[in-house]
Amino acid sequence: MKTFQKSLTLLLISLVTVVSADTSLTAFSSRWDTDNAGEGDGYGGRFKTTFLAVGAVEARGSVIEMDDEDTTLYPFDFSLNVRIPFIISPYAGVGVGYTLVDSSSRNRDDMTTLHAHVGLEATFIWFGVMAEVRVQDAEDDDFDGTNYNLGVLFTW
Repeated sequence: MKTFQKSLTLLLISLVTVVSADTSLTAFSSRWDTDNAGEGDGYGGRFKTTFLAVGAVEARGSVIEMDDEDTTLYPFDFSLNVRIPFIISPYAGVGVGYTLVDSSSRNRDDMTTLHAHVGLEATFIWFGVMAEVRVQDAEDDDFDGTNYNLGVLFTW
């Protein structure tokens, strides 16, 4: 029975290793260029884990100060990505999110968002860099547009 338990434990460890290739935490800066609400700058964090080496799921949150200095966005979203796993890994994905909007002079509501993105990650042992472009479709059409993100990631 102990041999069976050891074999099962080794099998589960091997399966987890194959299924979850790597996990990373990324800190990034962000530049937003919206259709009608102007531009904004901010920062955020991303938690990503890969599976089967070519897929990844990620969750992220950001704080974006719009240039009108009156509106702050707090987007939170989830994405599903496909990637080519190399030292420099291109990826593409789609996702859905929810953005909290804080604006004192405008009547703006919180909104749901959809996005698509393409990017590159360059990973060196336990750290790396990330650059991506995201196209966003927001419930409030003023915030549709393109986002540019550049970050540093730590992987384990």
